[in-house]
Amino acid sequence: MGIPAFSTLAPLDAQTQLTRIVSEQRDAAQRALAKAYIADLTLDPRQLAALLNDGREGRIAALAMLVKPPFWRNLPLAFAKYTLIAAHSRPQIPS
Repeated sequence: MGIPAFSTLAPLDAQTQLTRIVSEQRDAAQRALAKAYIADLTLDPRQLAALLNDGREGRIAALAMLVKPPFWRNLPLAFAKYTLIAAHSRPQIPS
């Protein structure tokens, strides 16, 4: 018996609703998918911030989302996310 899926995250959402995985596991899996450059992910600002704070690979994956059309569907939200990405992507200057 399978789970009908219409997006990359649908199986994870279904597993969470069925309480087979907890939300922290779902979030970790979503970050792993983002790091693998899965094209149809749309992260909310909280999820994006977690990805940006997940090391170099997370920052690169977040930057890669800028070139994906789904990122720009909601322009005000996209701009807020872009601002978040830009703030985390600035070179760190040692003090």
